[in-house]
Amino acid sequence: MLEKNDILLEMNFHNNYEIIANWILKLKTKHPNNLKIKEMEKSLCELYFYTNNLQILLREKTIDHSNLKLEFNKFKKEFYSLNTKKQ
Repeated sequence: MLEKNDILLEMNFHNNYEIIANWILKLKTKHPNNLKIKEMEKSLCELYFYTNNLQILLREKTIDHSNLKLEFNKFKKEFYSLNTKKQ
């Protein structure tokens, strides 16, 4: 599960992305043939998709970690119950 700080960082990223994207769109309408602006737009899109992929990967790894912890606790419980039965 994502922590509060992680959620706030993600929200901050999306807000900052939106601000930059709007700024680039305004520049693009003012200067439609400017190659630097087109390059910035492409770079921003790549950054966004890369970051989203990392966030998805982080969520998947967090779920995997949680599942492993649950499985470990289950085995630990079984182990202790077996040890107490032997004694």
